[in-house]
Amino acid sequence: GIKDPAHLLLTGGAIWASGEPGRPRTVQLGMTGLAALAILGAAALRDDPALAPAVLGLALIGPGALAGLAPFHRWPGPVHRAAPSQAALLSGALQPLALYLLLRLLLDLGGIAPPLWWGVPPLLMGSATALTGGWRAATSAEVDSCLAGLTERQAGLAAIGIRLALIRRAT
Repeated sequence: GIKDPAHLLLTGGAIWASGEPGRPRTVQLGMTGLAALAILGAAALRDDPALAPAVLGLALIGPGALAGLAPFHRWPGPVHRAAPSQAALLSGALQPLALYLLLRLLLDLGGIAPPLWWGVPPLLMGSATALTGGWRAATSAEVDSCLAGLTERQAGLAAIGIRLALIRRAT
């Protein structure tokens, strides 16, 4: 519901406050704000069936961007490298919360039987994210880059699982 963006902003704000001043911290705060606005927009448009593609897009952009799903998968890496404390909170709190919100939004906003095509974008985003994250983790020489890649890979696998939940609900 409406409390979800508040939890998202609270978690993102806590991570932002714990980080070192600089560009990665600013990017993280911007992504948190984008996610909250997209979630509120999706919730506001949910009652009009003609706007289903816009609702799906906003629901994917908000939490998907915060979770680091493709095409938004580039921003978590610099945040992981910038501050170890932020990396732990990002991997352990913010990204799982974003994935939970993605699942909840897509299931809640889709109604009792969401359109079957709602499962395709999470599948594509999740597959691309799992592949790029796994590749980055396998080829990185630094531990923090490996952690960022593995977190990205897990987010991708979770998005693929969300797709399966959407297909089950649609049928």
